Parts: sequence; structure tokens; C-alpha cells
Amino acid sequence: MSRVLAGQLALLGVSVVWGANFTAMRVLLDRLEPLDIASVRTAIAAVGFALVLILTGDRIPQLSRAEWGRVGLLGLLGVAVFNLATVTGQRLLPASLSSLIVSSSPIFTAAFAVAAGIERASARVAGSLGLATAGLALLVLWGRGQGALVTAEVAVAAAILALAPLAWAAYTVLAKPMLARHQAVPLAAVGMFVGAAMLAPPLLFDADRRDRIAGLDGAGLAAILFSSLVSLVLGFILFGWGLRALSPSQASMTTYLTPVVAVAIAWVALGEQPTPGLLVGGGLILVAVVVATTDAARLPVGEDEPSLATQARSAHR
Repeated sequence: MSRVLAGQLALLGVSVVWGANFTAMRVLLDRLEPLDIASVRTAIAAVGFALVLILTGDRIPQLSRAEWGRVGLLGLLGVAVFNLATVTGQRLLPASLSSLIVSSSPIFTAAFAVAAGIERASARVAGSLGLATAGLALLVLWGRGQGALVTAEVAVAAAILALAPLAWAAYTVLAKPMLARHQAVPLAAVGMFVGAAMLAPPLLFDADRRDRIAGLDGAGLAAILFSSLVSLVLGFILFGWGLRALSPSQASMTTYLTPVVAVAIAWVALGEQPTPGLLVGGGLILVAVVVATTDAARLPVGEDEPSLATQARSAHR
């Protein structure tokens, strides 16, 4: 199996895992506060990563002072901000709609990668940003199927949720250069340790919060374990493998299938039927993602390796 194909398969697994996680979040939000969920799922994930390192024999990577600063940003953006934004925003928005908003991350990833000099600029990126923005606006206005009336609470929830794709895009671009020097699993583990430490104080010093978590029923426990060990630990490991093999914007193509899985599971498990606004707005975002990330002419700066589109064409010759 080629390195690129293995990376693509890893990202396919990420799509399924992260798509299912939106339903797990909805189950948890019926039982816990957003900060409860963000704190406990990252704490459990940190323990899970520690066990993975012990079982695999991997060590914490030897990082320079500058790299520790970058890892601090990875923990802040990819763990703390991403988790808090996702859970807090989804509190007022359906799981299916939330997944489509978060799916806009490849647009921002492509833009950040160009700004950081990792990838070459493309006219498609600018057009895709506009298309994705229009899709996000449609989702907020009509995605819930309740007309175009948007309350202040819903607007704030959508704005908070939009921080998630921005944070993940920054995480992707920041992590890519480090994966040339460090293994994916130990690096993801360190980022999770840092992010979990940032979210730990509310869990350590708030007895009421701990009581709510301790009182979870069977469904809640299953949801928190899935959201922590499967979504965060397995999901981050698979994403790191994919990012190691592909460019940042190519790796961000994970979100192609994530909202499809999320909408399907939310429809079956939660009864969230797709609305016309959700389908149209989500469709615009997915088209924008495809346009931004499948430009065969846009290669990583300094690399001669063909893009995914070029490789796919060659495979059929």
C-alpha cells in the first residue's frame, strides 16, 4: 500500500469517527454543560494517549524551545478552542447543521497554508472562501427549517461554532512542518496533554461539575467514552497519519464525508430531518471545499510530488 493511499484510508476513518461524534455530543449536551464535556473528554483522551504511548513504547518527542511553543498552540487551538467551540455552539444548533459549519475547515486550511508559505496560492481559494461564506450564511438563516429569523442566541452560537474550523485549520498548518521531524502519535499525544491541562481547572476545582459527570447514565457514559477515546484519541492518531502523508489542504479533505456521516446518523438516531436550507447551504460548503482542495496545479511549496488529483489520473492509465 502506498503512503498516500494509506493516508487517504486513515482520513476516511477520521470522517466516520468525527461524523458520529456530533450525535454523541448531542447525547451529552442533554446531560452536561459544555465546559463539563470539553474538560472530561480531553482528560480521558489524555489518559488514553498515555496508555497508547506505553503500549507502543513511543516516547515524548524531543522538542526544541520553538517547537514547544508551537505545541502549546496545537494544544490551545486543536484541543481547547476546537472542543469548546464545537460543544458550546452545538448546544443551540442541531448536530447535522453543526457538522456542516465545522466542515468548512478545508477552506481556511488552504488559505492559512498559502499564507504560511506551505502551499502555493490559487485563485480557487479566494473563490471558495466566498462560496463557503454564502453557504454558512444559508445554514445559519435557513438550516434549522424555521424561516430566516435568527435570534441573538443562535447568531452567537453559530459564531462560536465557526471558531472550530478556524482553530482546526490553524492546527493543521502548524502541525504539518513538525510531522517531518516527529512521529504522528507522540506529537498528537503531547498536543492533547497540553490542551487537556488547559481545560483541567474547571474539572479539578468545581465539585458540582464532577458530580454531574459522576451521575451520567449508561447512554451518557457510552457517549463520553466514544467522544474521548474514539473521536479524540483514534481520530487524532488517524488524522496525524493522514497529515504526515499529504499536504495540509489535502488532509483537510477529511471533512468531505464527515458532515454526510453526521447528517445520516443524526437523522436516524436523533430524528433531525435534513431541511432544504441545510441541504443547499451544506451543498455550497462542500462544493467550496472540493474546489479549494482539488486543484491539481496547486502543489506544496518546494515539493515535486503530484497532487491527489494527478495521482488518481495516473492510476487509471
